[in-house]
Amino acid sequence: AVGETVTGLAVGSAVGETVAGLAVGSAVGETVTGFAVGSAVGETVTGFAVGSAVGETVTGLAVGSAVGETVAGFAVGSAVGETVTGFAVGSAVGETVTGF
Repeated sequence: AVGETVTGLAVGSAVGETVAGLAVGSAVGETVTGFAVGSAVGETVTGFAVGSAVGETVTGLAVGSAVGETVAGFAVGSAVGETVTGFAVGSAVGETVTGF
């Protein structure tokens, strides 16, 4: 780890990572207060994130790969520029989901 701060459990290599919960995998500039699995670039996780994320912000649960995704609820699948405040399953480009 380079510049890593860990108050919980971190497994893997991290650059500039701040972990207050559990992080598994390699992270660049990742902030984790909940649980993150996989590789993340600029990811902020306060809930649960599984998979690879670029610029992803997760306050709920996200599974899969996301580019620029903001998740406040639950998202499963791959999303580009997706904003989810409810529940989304599948792949979305520029999708905004506030319900299901």
